[in-house]
Amino acid sequence: MNEIIYAEKLSKQYGDIKALANVTFSLKKGIWGLIGPNGAGKSTLLNLIWGIIHASSGDLSVLNRDPKKDEPQLKKDIGVCFTSQKFPYGYICKDYLYTVSKAYGISSVSIDQLIRFFFEKLELEPILDREIYSLSSGMKQKLAIIQCLIGFPSLAVMDEPFANLDPIAKINVRELILEYHQTIGTNFLISSHSLEDLGNICTGYLFINQGTLLWKGTCDEIPQNDLTEFYLTTIRKK
Repeated sequence: MNEIIYAEKLSKQYGDIKALANVTFSLKKGIWGLIGPNGAGKSTLLNLIWGIIHASSGDLSVLNRDPKKDEPQLKKDIGVCFTSQKFPYGYICKDYLYTVSKAYGISSVSIDQLIRFFFEKLELEPILDREIYSLSSGMKQKLAIIQCLIGFPSLAVMDEPFANLDPIAKINVRELILEYHQTIGTNFLISSHSLEDLGNICTGYLFINQGTLLWKGTCDEIPQNDLTEFYLTTIRKK
């Protein structure tokens, strides 16, 4: 299966507001960046892929399945990272990740190894036994990223995962995303309004603005390999 997401004439309307309008694209395996200004429709598209909301019209296939249907295996195959993730009150970090891992059927020994791996990779060892509510926004964001990836998803869909992260943390997260893709085979769709945050990790990009998909292609298709100039030129044409 090379195609991880397929959308045809996908639209979402809230009353008189068109959040998405006839969006059509297909994504093969890789790391894809979903780029657009605030209010462009990025979060709406991700919510449709997650199955949180349903389209007003059009077709959508994720990992060859329909996200509108509550398929437990599809939910396990998709890792989700929200901006400003909400966590249940009263958990310490280690226990929360242990609970999430158990839901994926991961053994206790593997969970301990995974938690150590993630906390070393993202430099979170000092907060292992702290309650989540006491963490800074940046630390909570790292925890959300770990939650997204700890179940070894086939597809990780991440909404602004670099929000609230300091420069070193952003580098660590980019390295983690690359490592997961190259060694485990996890595919990624990552939304951002910042080109710099995605660095040089992407297979390709989707440009979206005002609910319309303006361009989708691989890095090789970007003129002069100048992502910033090409993005600005494309957005300003809209």
